[in-house]
Amino acid sequence: MQMFSVPRALLWILAIAVVVRLLLFGFLALEGKPEYFIHGDSNGYMRLANNILAGNGYTQMTEPPYLPDSVRTPGFPLILAVSKAAFNSFIAVIIPQILLSVVLIILTYRFCLLISGKETLSLVAAGLTAFEPYSIYINLSVLTETWFATLLLAGAYRASRFIRTPTLWNMALASALFGLAALVRPIGQFLPAILVFLVLLRMTPREYAKYLAVAVIPFLIVVGPWLARNEIVFGVPAISSGGLQNAYSDLGGAIIGIRDNIPSWVAKNQLEEDFSARHGSTIITIQQDLSYSPSLFKESFGIIFSNPVASVKAFTAITIAFFTHDMWLYYPQRWEFAPRYDITFSPSHVLMTEGPVAAFRAVVEEAGWTLFVPVAGRLFWVSIGTLFFVALGALMWRGGRERVYALFLFSLIAYFLMLSASVGFGINGRFRYPVNALFFTGAAIGGSIALHWLRARFASH
Repeated sequence: MQMFSVPRALLWILAIAVVVRLLLFGFLALEGKPEYFIHGDSNGYMRLANNILAGNGYTQMTEPPYLPDSVRTPGFPLILAVSKAAFNSFIAVIIPQILLSVVLIILTYRFCLLISGKETLSLVAAGLTAFEPYSIYINLSVLTETWFATLLLAGAYRASRFIRTPTLWNMALASALFGLAALVRPIGQFLPAILVFLVLLRMTPREYAKYLAVAVIPFLIVVGPWLARNEIVFGVPAISSGGLQNAYSDLGGAIIGIRDNIPSWVAKNQLEEDFSARHGSTIITIQQDLSYSPSLFKESFGIIFSNPVASVKAFTAITIAFFTHDMWLYYPQRWEFAPRYDITFSPSHVLMTEGPVAAFRAVVEEAGWTLFVPVAGRLFWVSIGTLFFVALGALMWRGGRERVYALFLFSLIAYFLMLSASVGFGINGRFRYPVNALFFTGAAIGGSIALHWLRARFASH
């Protein structure tokens, strides 16, 4: 197969994926309800875009004084500003997101083909990326995820090319793409560490210097202006205050909630009120002012290490949610396809404080007949996760380049798990979405291995 040739089956996957998304988008747009596309986090990005266009600076404030913002990185607000200026609509950004979904599906195909060398498995991975329900839903939201996932996978694909053909160009392009991803979502700010890990695995010590430089410098060139802006404005050369603040309030709140057997949101409010009182500030200022972030991050570690049992329980619940949460029902409810209900408790909190039976009973009482959707979604993701780790084990066993692929996949998943943990019990399928293509790649390979083993077992009988 030529490098840029596209198999007919992939063309069908792409065509059907685009048609499904366009039809769903068109149907929802005819309802005339912006809330179908605009979510809670969308509002912050839209406020930033509006202020950029109005000349008020990079701020979420809707009236003077327009205090500078350090929570959101500038990539997506700039995209929204272009959408608003060109079409007088933020929702118009969904059309390029649908087109980006095509790029994401093709990248998944290429990524899996590079690692597995098998077209059938690559088509399976591409099909999962195209039609897994949440992967469709999120493309129709005014959120960062589609843009970030595409840039992340493009960088991961180039990094995988580096594993096969270790050139400076492959490493430099991966680094630059990760930089662009970090400007869309700050969770990407430490991705060069994974590229450094690859260099140490793949290259000889005498080659470290130039390859390590190329793993980091393009990333810094891309994000450097934003780091400089935050150093000038807040005195801290960091990409965002969001993750550091979340580690204190959300993750800390989850840990304290388990320790004191109180809802995590109550513990979060107590922590934020305590911190703001000690520093003579307001909660909203602390959330948006990057200068508080080092103190918040330091105190989050104090909470973790001073509450080891509660921390282990919290991280266990977060890990389970990261690997299994599906988000399949959230959008149908939002679009009024399914009955809406508000879960007024954290299932993860109940799981860790009262046990699995109590958690299941509470969820059943809230969800009713719609429970079969999240149950199906979680069984799906348990299967995907299991097959993913089967693939990692097989690649590790084979050794050589396949082992490096396995370590690379594992490091990316571990990276997103660790950084997503900062949101505490707020974690859901949205936080895993950027690496769904990696899961689908591993699951396709792991599924092939499992089928081969089953056929061999039945043949022996």
